[in-house]
Amino acid sequence: MIPVLIGLAGLGIGAALGFVVRKTMAASNAQSIETRAQKLLLEAEREADAATKEALQETKAEVAAMRRDVEEDVRARREEVARLERRMIEAEEDLRAKTAKVEGRSTELAEH
Repeated sequence: MIPVLIGLAGLGIGAALGFVVRKTMAASNAQSIETRAQKLLLEAEREADAATKEALQETKAEVAAMRRDVEEDVRARREEVARLERRMIEAEEDLRAKTAKVEGRSTELAEH
């Protein structure tokens, strides 16, 4: 009977030790999983920050390119307007000269 009691006591102690070891391993495993999850979360946050910064830089570059294009277009249009104004002034001066010439001839004809 004593060997049976010793066997049952050994079985009980073994089960208790197994339970403690399993609980310790589960806690360690849970902590390891939590640590990995925190690392993954930090890495994801860093990647998101990097992607946001990159997108912001790309957007700024696109805005700068668009601004340059618009400024170039405005400059070209201003030059065209200035060119047309010069042509109109030249045409007006030419018309005035022709009008003065016609008036002069008209006066000459009226005098004769």
